[in-house]
Amino acid sequence: MAIGFLECAGYGALLYAMDKACKAADIKILGIDTINPKDSSAFIPLTTQVKFEGTISDVQVAAEVAREAALRFNSEKEVI
Repeated sequence: MAIGFLECAGYGALLYAMDKACKAADIKILGIDTINPKDSSAFIPLTTQVKFEGTISDVQVAAEVAREAALRFNSEKEVI
């Protein structure tokens, strides 16, 4: 088994990216984390991260598909 991560700006972008990844590869989402400013000025998550698992090849495929999908909504520097 392998573990993959995707971090990007926006909760909606992350959900879209992981929907595409789950359809492209046999992976299981382990968890989603969000990071908001400490002063609570944002009502929506600004940065989100998802952790997923599967075989090495499935995680590689899912990570690439998710990255490309997240880039629809984010710049290169906002997707890790």
